[in-house]
Amino acid sequence: MNKSHKPLLREGLEQGDLNRGLVEKTIQVDRFKSKIGRDEDVVVANFLVNDKQAAKDLMGFIERGYDFVIDSDLSPGENPEGQYEVFIEFDRNENVLENIVKIIEDVCNLTENQKDEWKFTYRNQFDKIMPLTVEALVSVVPTDPSVYLERYEDKELDKIRDLAGLPTKNKAPETEDLNTLRAQAGII
Repeated sequence: MNKSHKPLLREGLEQGDLNRGLVEKTIQVDRFKSKIGRDEDVVVANFLVNDKQAAKDLMGFIERGYDFVIDSDLSPGENPEGQYEVFIEFDRNENVLENIVKIIEDVCNLTENQKDEWKFTYRNQFDKIMPLTVEALVSVVPTDPSVYLERYEDKELDKIRDLAGLPTKNKAPETEDLNTLRAQAGII
């Protein structure tokens, strides 16, 4: 009896599959808006990948491998530098920074990069490249939605007002004297 053996079909990525510089070692955090939630509730991180199939593979690996990932998506085309972007959305909570680092640790196995080689930028601060550690992430990435809103909501609205040619609204600082005046005026 002559049996022919078919090669095994292996799905998923294995160690070293994304090496040769396919995945850039700098990720961007909160640069893009969430497609499924409000920015104050969702952290968006993205990888830059130099090959479309590698980007698809990385996206699938992340989407299937982590229960803390809300969504993973791929840019529809190349950016101006010829790279594809893999977007990952996380709940903005006390675990999000450790979750980002966990993904990087696992991606190290795929890329053969070392953990200490990874960097990140926050929002649109491209000139401020920081080491990708929990400590560095803590210094800039709000893990609480209310802190995110406090830090960025008015700035975003002021940018829109400025673009529309409308005056920006400046908030007076929260001081005891001003709060007393606000209370007397019936504002608060």
